[in-house]
Amino acid sequence: MKDAAAELGDRPDGLDPAAISPDHPIERPEQDVFGFDPFARAIANSIAGLKSPEGLVIGIHGPWGSGKSSAVNLVKHHLTKGGLKGAEDLTLVEFNPWWFNGADALAIAFFREMDSSVGKSLPAKARTVLRDLGRKLSGASPFIEAVVNMVTAGTGGAAVGTGAKLVGDSLDGKQTVLEEHAEIAKALRSAKRRFVVVIDDLDRLSVDDALLVFKLVKSAGRLPSIVYVMVFDRVLIETAVKERFPSEGPHFLEKIVQAGFELPPPEPHDLRDLLLKNVNRIIGQIPTDQETRFWNVFYDVVAPNVALPRDIVRLTNALEVTWPAVAGDVDAPDFLAMESLRQFWPRVHRAIYDNKTLVCGHELSFIPQGQAKDHCNAQLLGSVSEQEWPQLQKALMRLFPALENAWKNNFYDAEFEREWRQQRRVCVETHFDPYFRLTLSDQAASAKEIEAFLVSADDPDFVRDALHQALATPRRRGGTRAAVLLEELTVRAPLVPEANIGPLVAAIFGMADELEIAADRSEFFSFDGNFLRLHLLLNRLVYQRLAIEQRDAVLEAAAQTATLRWLIVFSLRCIRLQESAPNGQVSGEPLTSAGAAERLRALTLARVEAAASEGAFIRLPDLVSNLFSWRDLIGDGGADQVRAWLAERLDDDALVEALARSFISVGWTHTAGDVVARREPRLNRGSVEALVDPVALRARMTQILSREDVEAGRREAIEQFEAAWVRLDCGTLDD
Repeated sequence: MKDAAAELGDRPDGLDPAAISPDHPIERPEQDVFGFDPFARAIANSIAGLKSPEGLVIGIHGPWGSGKSSAVNLVKHHLTKGGLKGAEDLTLVEFNPWWFNGADALAIAFFREMDSSVGKSLPAKARTVLRDLGRKLSGASPFIEAVVNMVTAGTGGAAVGTGAKLVGDSLDGKQTVLEEHAEIAKALRSAKRRFVVVIDDLDRLSVDDALLVFKLVKSAGRLPSIVYVMVFDRVLIETAVKERFPSEGPHFLEKIVQAGFELPPPEPHDLRDLLLKNVNRIIGQIPTDQETRFWNVFYDVVAPNVALPRDIVRLTNALEVTWPAVAGDVDAPDFLAMESLRQFWPRVHRAIYDNKTLVCGHELSFIPQGQAKDHCNAQLLGSVSEQEWPQLQKALMRLFPALENAWKNNFYDAEFEREWRQQRRVCVETHFDPYFRLTLSDQAASAKEIEAFLVSADDPDFVRDALHQALATPRRRGGTRAAVLLEELTVRAPLVPEANIGPLVAAIFGMADELEIAADRSEFFSFDGNFLRLHLLLNRLVYQRLAIEQRDAVLEAAAQTATLRWLIVFSLRCIRLQESAPNGQVSGEPLTSAGAAERLRALTLARVEAAASEGAFIRLPDLVSNLFSWRDLIGDGGADQVRAWLAERLDDDALVEALARSFISVGWTHTAGDVVARREPRLNRGSVEALVDPVALRARMTQILSREDVEAGRREAIEQFEAAWVRLDCGTLDD
């Protein structure tokens, strides 16, 4: 990668960041956004004022990516186009060593470049000598080494004696190399021009090639009227010299570079300004209500990593590629911060990915408070030095508030978590993966999909079609997208226009039973599922947003066309919220008024009795649960009424089968040595006895099993009930 303060376009202010490219450093002062131009102008003035330089070497140093190529381009601009006094007789020569590889190629290229540029100002004879010198060096590696080692003896070269012999020898029976070098020097002294040879990109070379260029400049390149401007990372070169020639150290450069200048670092606010321009161009304007958090994230996570112009290029180029893939489906400040960690702290970024449940808070609830801090340090920061922990802890707590539990003993409640989910932040497990995989997981709905739903929430046909489509779309790890859509709607319930609440609730009530499917229930719990998600949606959409009179109107209207199972569950909730606790107090404001709750009870009872008389009731899933709900809806005398209804219908084989299936539940046991829990059927004797005479029920089951024409599915259900009952009698099955 070349320099970071890249070509910024042709606008007068030079601040168009859309043109940033890793291969185009700036070339004109008006493009300078980092304050390099005063430094470059000073260097150019000094060069213009040198009257009789003789192989003078000026070094411009700076770390990799600090903007050295941009600075040297500004030096060249002022020398050639800046109208500097004394620069009229200067000829600019550029030698790009990174185009070549190896001693032969570098030496030959160096002299050919000198011939094509410096040679033009020499008399014919001197130019012939210069070309002759280049030809002698062509393909003669030992001779090249002798030349550079002879003149730079003591800078890591070979023995002087061997070098002197080769340099003193004539390869073609005419002049020796030293004689030819002297003749070229004499011609240059009499010439009326001075030459500035710029050698950039030394950082791109291998260690050996970079050292060879320095030695070429100091040896064969030490000529009158020539100034060399060499651009390199001083720390890298000195480290390389120390490895190759331990006795030299910094003296190597001191013997070659007469004037070294450290590139002044950019002002932090200039770096931040350019980065923010790029972020604004790529990501877009940050909404006003997110500005405070954006600046918090920017200064705690992003800004500390941006110290050089190249850092801006790295982060900008990454965003150019990754942001379009996730735009709208992630939180912009969090994504910028995570991309910053990916670029500058890759091991920490990987540790975050490997510890999703930890950074999102779930795992922390199982770790003793006294051990949480050390655990988080080990899991997340184990790849970096302890001196770097404070900065990274601050950054990670800004992105993952749950970590404040371990590092600051701070805690956040569920309301914060709902807000984070609405913002699609990285700290929410549902929205975690897109920050790493650049694609939504099937545990989340896209922002575009949710926005479309919110806009059309008053269209019952749209709502039903969207939910049906979600039900028909399985998720990779089980369940359907209906669960995802309901959860996303719950998070964004405050964004549904108030006028759309009634139509949306009515549409969902009208198909609620279709939503309650086994696939969307947890494998280990029976109390979750899409009915629970509907309750949570009602809390956010109706209970928290509408006054009780408005709630009555919306919910009673929706109940008129609600599916039966959901109507039973929903009505009982409204009724129970009216009931006082044992201490005589009602917990919070009820979902509906007392009058509305009673009207819902009457409506539901009428629907249940109609279904019971028509035979539809026994076909409902979870028959036993529905029977207990029927009992509770009736109130006093409900138990006797339900028992009587069942007793009258025990001669119905379908009812007996439905009871057998519904009385059996699934439980999970985990014993020592088990890696996973074991699934087991459960039967509650008390539930059976509360609804039906078990003796009469089992007698009917025996009668059914005695027939040879019993359907296989019915036989299996009844036999499973009988086996469970026997295990209860034998004490091998928990009641």
